[in-house]
Amino acid sequence: MKNYFNTTLLFLFVFSITGFAQINFEKGYFINNQGGKVDCLIKNVDWRNNPTEFEYRVAESSEIILGRIKSVSEFAITGVSKYIRVKVKIDRSSKELNNLSTLRSPEFTEEELYLKVLVEGDKALYRYYFNGLERYFYNAKSSSIEQLVYKVYEIKGEEALKLHDKEKEGGVYLGTNEMYKQQLFNNVNCQANSMNVFRSISYKKKSLIRVFTKHNKCKGVVGKDYEENIKRDWFNLRIRPGINFSSLETEGPVGSNASVDFGTKSNFRLGVEAEFVLPFNNNKWSVIIEPTYQHYKTETTAEYFNSVQAVQVDYKSIELPVGMRYKVFLNDENVMFLNAAYVSNFSQKTKIEFERRANLEGEATNNFAFGLGYEFNSKFSLEFRVSTSRNLLGNYVFLNSDYKTSSIIMGYKLF
Repeated sequence: MKNYFNTTLLFLFVFSITGFAQINFEKGYFINNQGGKVDCLIKNVDWRNNPTEFEYRVAESSEIILGRIKSVSEFAITGVSKYIRVKVKIDRSSKELNNLSTLRSPEFTEEELYLKVLVEGDKALYRYYFNGLERYFYNAKSSSIEQLVYKVYEIKGEEALKLHDKEKEGGVYLGTNEMYKQQLFNNVNCQANSMNVFRSISYKKKSLIRVFTKHNKCKGVVGKDYEENIKRDWFNLRIRPGINFSSLETEGPVGSNASVDFGTKSNFRLGVEAEFVLPFNNNKWSVIIEPTYQHYKTETTAEYFNSVQAVQVDYKSIELPVGMRYKVFLNDENVMFLNAAYVSNFSQKTKIEFERRANLEGEATNNFAFGLGYEFNSKFSLEFRVSTSRNLLGNYVFLNSDYKTSSIIMGYKLF
């Protein structure tokens, strides 16, 4: 019960912190339908999906206002990102194997969207992303924005019969329309490169940005690359020593005298954490993997048929927590974070040795862990973690155990 109480306290503390954490409103502007430019502070949520609205403040202490696509033609966070409202033709054909189009040509529908500006200049590059659908656009002419066409489709009918000796993917023959390469060759080719140069260009952000940047430089136009100054800390590796405060109680059938309370004991733990930062929402979310060694060994006395006997437990394990981390950035070097992980247990047999009765060799089950931490100076961290109960006698039908752990974990970021 104490373990669950600690978990509840942890979550209440975390939610109180995140509730009062400073929201990042950064300098920017928007342009309304009348063409008026309004300087303001825009909430930077590092949109993964292209937005249809945004929050802003006219001043630091003013109320939060919602800017919508119907009333705002353009908005930008200074030096970070820029979105423009455009009415474009977009092909939303799915790339999922069970929902592929059988048409090679794009199937356009006209929509009004916010496109993210990636590169400005003689030729500009834009991106649209929503729930896995990724499309790129460019200014084919001075006044029009068109999609760079890339489409995966299913080959059927007579054309598929010609491919009978080809290997299928997921039970279907796949075709690819890569018209974007011809579009780039015709329109974004100041250096007069041959078509062979464009055949190696992938329909990916970095690859396309390079094409547009080179073209603009060739034209002598000083363009703006909005991705140029975005530096993301994609991967972090930390060493994570700490102290576990672990307790163990075993339980058997009523009247069996198999219940033993080993009490709480502190023991050393050592882990190595790999953190993979997700590329959206201002680096607030990440996946963590932390292989950890821990050892719980203690002894006590227990009553057995009206006599007292010595009993000892020895439990060693390699734990593998895999989970998510959410960060609250206090400033550039100080961060509070919340972890939640599923903990897989790889252990030797848990040995419980009695002085005058049969010994036990148990197999531990998996559990969950929740942590609240603070990282300072972008290097050092301290975390308080609680884990749900784990049964160290999972291979016994009529026996059970309650192994609980709270931890204080220190961290040092290697890179």
